[in-house]
Amino acid sequence: MVAVPAAALGLAAAGLAFSGGRLPYAASAAGAVALLASVALPLRAVAAHRAVRVHAARDDIASARPSRPRTVAELTLLTLAVGAVVALRTRGTAEDGQGTSGDELVSLAPVLVGMIAALLLVRLYPLPLRGLARPARRLRGVVGPLSLARAGRGTSGSAVLPLLALLTALTTAAFGGSVLTGVADARDRAALLTVGADARLEAASALPSGLADAVGRVSGVADVTP
Repeated sequence: MVAVPAAALGLAAAGLAFSGGRLPYAASAAGAVALLASVALPLRAVAAHRAVRVHAARDDIASARPSRPRTVAELTLLTLAVGAVVALRTRGTAEDGQGTSGDELVSLAPVLVGMIAALLLVRLYPLPLRGLARPARRLRGVVGPLSLARAGRGTSGSAVLPLLALLTALTTAAFGGSVLTGVADARDRAALLTVGADARLEAASALPSGLADAVGRVSGVADVTP
């Protein structure tokens, strides 16, 4: 539908441009071009379907090779995660008494580590499932072997993204919880070293003489030192 009218228009344009040309040769050339353009798509389809297959090849994480953009993206994330961990270990969370809230690389360390862990889990989790699928074939029934075989095969990117998001969120929450716990412990220890005990009573003037005995009789007080 496209090649034949295009060849006819080309032949007409050639006849108008070169009035003294040989028409048989021009018509033969235009016909050869139209024939080549017409059979190019069918020949390509025949070459692509040389072997008859029932379905396309299954996408398997363990055997399928990732694309180059995905590999470059994962290596970039791995490099950033290593740099963030090294910066966090060398500089810590404070530098010269000032916070590092402006250092985005150190701040993104838990998220980057979580993403790398999620990517490794996505790449490696089909392997143990395959190992379990082999002995499961000896069991009676097909539910167990088929379930393990299906879980051991790769899934599309849209199915992997929720797993990556969940692992990243869990890693960030765990890192934040550990930081808060460490801050609370450090605050309690600093308060204990400063006060010298769990609690201390002070006043600008002299305290009453019987205050120490009264405090010692309070429930939960183990010892009082005036």
